[in-house]
Amino acid sequence: MLIIKNGTVVNVDQQITNCDIKIEKGKIVEVGQNLKSQGHREIDATACMVYPGGIDPHVHLHLEVSGTASSDDFETGSLAALSGGTTSLIDFVTPNRGQSMLDALFKREKQVKNCRTSLRFHMGVTSWNDKSFDEMKACMQKGIMSFKTFFAYLQTIGIGDREFLKALKASKELGALITLHAENGELVEYRRELLKNEGKLSPRFHPLSRPSEVEDEAAARAMLMAEAVGCPLYIVHTSSAGVIEVAQKFRARGNKVFIETCPQYLFLDDSVYEQDFIESAAFVMSPPIRPKGHQEKLIEAMGQGLIDTVGTDHCPFSAAQKKVGENDFTIIPNGAGGIEHRLLLLHSELVQTGKITPKQFVAQTSYNTAQIFKWKGKGELRPGFDADIVVVDPQVKTIITAQTQMQKNDQSIFEGKVLNAQVRTVILNGEVV
Repeated sequence: MLIIKNGTVVNVDQQITNCDIKIEKGKIVEVGQNLKSQGHREIDATACMVYPGGIDPHVHLHLEVSGTASSDDFETGSLAALSGGTTSLIDFVTPNRGQSMLDALFKREKQVKNCRTSLRFHMGVTSWNDKSFDEMKACMQKGIMSFKTFFAYLQTIGIGDREFLKALKASKELGALITLHAENGELVEYRRELLKNEGKLSPRFHPLSRPSEVEDEAAARAMLMAEAVGCPLYIVHTSSAGVIEVAQKFRARGNKVFIETCPQYLFLDDSVYEQDFIESAAFVMSPPIRPKGHQEKLIEAMGQGLIDTVGTDHCPFSAAQKKVGENDFTIIPNGAGGIEHRLLLLHSELVQTGKITPKQFVAQTSYNTAQIFKWKGKGELRPGFDADIVVVDPQVKTIITAQTQMQKNDQSIFEGKVLNAQVRTVILNGEVV
């Protein structure tokens, strides 16, 4: 039994100062002011913000790629998430082309036994055949509500328009949700080959190989197909302001389009690639960090409620792993860490500067994800909900460094960043972790 006393408790529809939360058997049983402890252990949250535990809708733990694997496994990555106030994760199962979804799921489930957070999966649709519909249905019976597609990576896991349309039609019939990595794969490969032929192989050419236009086009094409089928669509890791403009047009026509972004696209610009190899390679990810101007527009969209969720696309690789592409940026493992710092970055840089409200913070870091992906019991601080809670102290500073972070990576893309907040307490299923 546990009671949090005197915090500012925030849900998407209300904010109550000097409020208490009573917890029993892993659930919230009462929320109100001046609750009696009655033998409960007390946590004093005076002058602190009390939020639902974060839900990260986009992480890649133990992602196997190009003969290596991302440096965080499910144990180290989930512990890092908890340290930053994220109590629930949605990772991915990505079948090889032609591989059974259920076979891929069985193999993936063997890797998660040491995960410390609540966990769900998105299932990848990397090809389409006469068994795909039934496999999607079977996945949903196992609790998977969303299916990831790629317009990029056409040589491996990407799919074309015809396959994408089939996946959309299946999702409509099954009541599932299609999510999309929106980049025009053909254009990306064309531009990469041009750059390679010109000997332009350092990381600073990575963003030139996949400019914002290839993201905008892919997102618009996907939204047009979703509109034709009459089903919702979720765009992952949006980095381009142009995608927001496209989404607004389709939403105005009555379509349901969900937009996810990540902190790296809100707070960094493409000057990060103008460094020595070891520093700039840390920022090689897809989509890449965008030129100045995109960040301000994405942050404005956050404040306007045009962005639904903020994930991390957490997929760290060590400096040594990145070094394999020292002479060719196209073979650098794509990805960076962020699972640990998402909540504090958003809180310090957006909430405490007035760019978004605490209620919007809840919506974009937990509530909307729970609603979109039908994760019952998450994202709200109300009686009957899971006691997943984070207490944030806005009066204590936190400095991000690779040396002190818990995520298993020897670099940080936010190295030296000073945040005007600290995660004081994290509660998962009613237990202080």
